[in-house]
Amino acid sequence: MRENGYEVSLFDTMFVQDPHEVIKEIKDNQPAFFVMYDDGFNYLTKMCLTNMREAAFTMIRLAKQRGCTVIVSSSDSTDHYAQYIERGADFIIL
Repeated sequence: MRENGYEVSLFDTMFVQDPHEVIKEIKDNQPAFFVMYDDGFNYLTKMCLTNMREAAFTMIRLAKQRGCTVIVSSSDSTDHYAQYIERGADFIIL
């Protein structure tokens, strides 16, 4: 992305306590696109799937409220894409 002239920032949510912590990152960086990516197998995500899904839905809402286009790529969003779209995601990468 950088090689093609895009500014890129990364915020790893792995150890955050609350999905609302993403608000500061959105305010500081003012991204046009908010991308949520989960690797194909993440042990903690699988062990806490309901909590992680709700956290993802919260971050989608927060990003949309701040004008971002939301793109999601994860095994859960692939399996339950309609729920993610209903919650405001603009694109689900399958």
